[in-house]
Amino acid sequence: MPNDPLDLLLGKRLKQLREALGWSPERLGEGIGVSEAQILRYEAGESRLSTSRLFRISRQLQVSPESFYDEIAQLDLDGLLDGRPGADGEAEPGTRPDERLLRGLIEGGDAS
Repeated sequence: MPNDPLDLLLGKRLKQLREALGWSPERLGEGIGVSEAQILRYEAGESRLSTSRLFRISRQLQVSPESFYDEIAQLDLDGLLDGRPGADGEAEPGTRPDERLLRGLIEGGDAS
């Protein structure tokens, strides 16, 4: 089963915040009681972050839990992730501006 795009975005944001502090995955894992490998799975979107784990991570990184959702909150996700037409009625895969933005955020490239 492919990784959920939202899990990928959340993992990418976790990695950005961790790296901004100059921390290794091992250091963050030790701070919240999980292995380095588990942190890497979160960052890759392979493991979902529970609310309690996200809260502990945000406390450890000294950021608000909401900071993990800044990019996601700006997207129009109605139908975007399951292939349904969005508010603009567009159904062609890959053509909605928010879909291109989401893919760009996940891939780390240009979202335009």
